[in-house]
Amino acid sequence: MTGMTLSVINNEQDFFKLEKEWEELEKHANNLTVFQTWIFQYYTWRIFADRVNLHIILVRDKDGRLVGCAPLGTRIQKAGAVKLKILSFCCIKYCDFQNFIVHADYEEQVFSALAGWFKDNRRQWDVIEFKLLRGDFTIIDKKSHFIEKLRDSIKVENIGQAPYITIQDDWRNFQNALSSKRAKSVRYEVKNLFRQFEGEYKGFHKGDELENALIQMMDLHQKRIRQKHQLGAFATEHVRKGFLRLVRELEKKGYIAIHTIASEKRTVAAIGTFIHNKKVLYFQGGFDPEYFRLSPGKVVLAMRITEAIEDNAQEFDFLFGDEDYKFAWSTGQRQIFQLEITTGSPKRLIYKLNQGIQNRLLQSERIRALYFRLRPGS
Repeated sequence: MTGMTLSVINNEQDFFKLEKEWEELEKHANNLTVFQTWIFQYYTWRIFADRVNLHIILVRDKDGRLVGCAPLGTRIQKAGAVKLKILSFCCIKYCDFQNFIVHADYEEQVFSALAGWFKDNRRQWDVIEFKLLRGDFTIIDKKSHFIEKLRDSIKVENIGQAPYITIQDDWRNFQNALSSKRAKSVRYEVKNLFRQFEGEYKGFHKGDELENALIQMMDLHQKRIRQKHQLGAFATEHVRKGFLRLVRELEKKGYIAIHTIASEKRTVAAIGTFIHNKKVLYFQGGFDPEYFRLSPGKVVLAMRITEAIEDNAQEFDFLFGDEDYKFAWSTGQRQIFQLEITTGSPKRLIYKLNQGIQNRLLQSERIRALYFRLRPGS
């Protein structure tokens, strides 16, 4: 911890002022994804700022340079009459990979300093948990720096996988790497859709065209997801406006693209991807359920992967999730972890019980259908 100074940011103004320092730190961090960029963290947090109070921990070296950042936030969760104070990452949605942002030359010092800080301050919260950490991130991979220092106070849990495609060659060779049955199916689905639907595949990266394509994607996503009795990623006008603002900012960096299959009159499929460090990350998509038999969702995904290969991307990442279609395409999977730091609070048991109940309810199609029948405006 020698020479390291820690401080905490807890207001939006200081978060906004941190932009230049944070972006300088990004240039020196290992395993950086688009989700750890200042622009993504700031504008995503703002969407849900009424639910998360900032608690961003900064680590500086002896010269005052920012060498580490833990983008955290505190939220209050109710379980009946009990209020739970929870510390976790400040972005509670849209951020599939979470992580601390740490200068590669200072990893041991920064992680040791952060571990010491949590040891000294953990009892301020009922629950401290960090979800969606990839197994190849330093915080998980180099355990001596963080996990080992907290080994008596930390729990590490594998919570799933994130499939991805390593892109090494052209589309034809990639198809050959798929099973013959799968490759044949993809070729048929693409040809069949365009035989029966007079539209075309287009990509949008800037301006009004990007915004219009985003709105179409959000509409298609909600239309499809409501059939499954789920709220979806863009359930309210507030969230839609906030996500549109995020996309406008990502556009300035070239970090976003929306691709559609559409005619002059109708859009039948759309897919949104982030683009960062020669990697394409598939964050959301949707298709018109009326065209389900033509597999428009599969086709637009196949064409987006084709384009990524043609653009010499290094990777196509499906992000966190165990959906079958992701594994059908992927050439590899990363393990995803959750860290929990014990706080000594007896309320932790209430939190775990409440989480278990919520998860079981969400998995029940019958309960979700009832919820939508009773929910005003559904």
